[in-house]
Amino acid sequence: LYPWFLAAFHGTASAGVWAACLGAVALGNPVVLGVQNFLGPKIAHVYAQEGRKSLRRFVLSTSVAVALPLLLFGLAMMLLGGPLVTLLYGHKYAGNGLVVALLAFNLAVSALAFSFSRALFAIERADLDFVVNFVALFIMLTFGLWLVRSFGVAGAAFGLLTANAAASAVRCFVFAKILAAIHIQEVS
Repeated sequence: LYPWFLAAFHGTASAGVWAACLGAVALGNPVVLGVQNFLGPKIAHVYAQEGRKSLRRFVLSTSVAVALPLLLFGLAMMLLGGPLVTLLYGHKYAGNGLVVALLAFNLAVSALAFSFSRALFAIERADLDFVVNFVALFIMLTFGLWLVRSFGVAGAAFGLLTANAAASAVRCFVFAKILAAIHIQEVS
């Protein structure tokens, strides 16, 4: 919805800037999607074959292993994002390095949460993963909307990052609580 918010508050040119900045960050998507296509089934396999403890260990280690390179990508985009979006889309997109960096960090946050999301699926709690998405929706429709109206494209990028970070934190918390409940059931 962020492009729609941008167009409504700041005109279609701001939605074009959003798309250009997102396009620059999307250079990292093929690797992320490939890793996620591998990890999704692997998480289910680990749980089915090795149980709760192995699932927890695997999810934590893969989350860190996936997020660290993407955090480095975010740091690189802090330095190179502005020139990259200008190189790819032209000089009228200059000055948007902050937006590119925020969107790159958003990619890292999303990748970090992916393993927790798929682990909830593996333990047959996809319903909770679905509900957690309402955290991001709520933030987008409140704080995110205000950020877009007040700060334009940079506000939209920060709103998206904030919403995904909050939902990711809740997703990790929910996963930990569900595993603890499973452990209590196993012990009882």
